[in-house]
Amino acid sequence: MAWTSRMCGGGWPKLPWGLDQWAHCLPYIALLWPVCGWWSIPAYLGAVLGKRTGHGAWMDMATSPKTWAREKLDVMIEWARPHLTPYGYDLLGISLSGLAITIAPALACVAFGQGDAGIALIVSGLMKGLAYSKAFEWPDYREMPDDVNEPTELGELLTGLFAGIGVFVAWLLI
Repeated sequence: MAWTSRMCGGGWPKLPWGLDQWAHCLPYIALLWPVCGWWSIPAYLGAVLGKRTGHGAWMDMATSPKTWAREKLDVMIEWARPHLTPYGYDLLGISLSGLAITIAPALACVAFGQGDAGIALIVSGLMKGLAYSKAFEWPDYREMPDDVNEPTELGELLTGLFAGIGVFVAWLLI
């Protein structure tokens, strides 16, 4: 999932029409099909919708000056803006965007009696905030592959890594 996560951010190959986002969420069908059957399809669609909500305004972890751009999920957290630092707000927003991807598959797990697997998916979604936060702390990008030249690209890879770990742990729990 790390590779497809990087694809969604502009890595190779860039697919048209958001197909990279659809591809990124395919492991959720593979995970859920044995448990939920056809109900894995709505959970997959929910994951894709979550992936398509975007996170561009939050992904710099308050490291660059910018005008405030609204993301689709801002309506859920804009009440917190006055109470948080710009970094805290970006961390909350990017974590929420990760949760938006995993919440539908997690709810499907819970609905079909696999609550532990659902929790693993929720945690993996929330780890998106940690992924981008740690990416901006990385000391030297010269050690990274050619496709990873800046913190946001490493954040995409780490996000996908955490998502893949979440799917694997959920699979072990099912």
